[in-house]
Amino acid sequence: AADGFLVQRVFDSVCRKASLRKCFINDAADLLEVYYWDKASTAETPENYSRIYLQGTNVFVEHGKLTAGTWQINQQISPSRMLIASDVERLFFEPQERAIRMYLTYQDKTVMPVVSSAVRRNK
Repeated sequence: AADGFLVQRVFDSVCRKASLRKCFINDAADLLEVYYWDKASTAETPENYSRIYLQGTNVFVEHGKLTAGTWQINQQISPSRMLIASDVERLFFEPQERAIRMYLTYQDKTVMPVVSSAVRRNK
């Protein structure tokens, strides 16, 4: 599926700019949240977060702001959200030291699954 390429590109982009200090994967392993700084930032903690998650049979990416000086989502600022895959059967994230691995399978078994690994590169 064309959206398999999009999911892989979004996942790679999100992970490559993410902090090595912290990432969150929920208990079901179908939600990944990573944190990153603004360009040229001198802040101690990241100012932004990105989240990739499964909701029903759709996969979304969400980008938002953190409250300054914390790792907490700023509830005062609405995040942006975009659909990146549909008709998904399963989405699964797995941490691997500096990297995160993503597995995605579609309901239609004739569509190739997406398996990707990306390295978090920031402090």
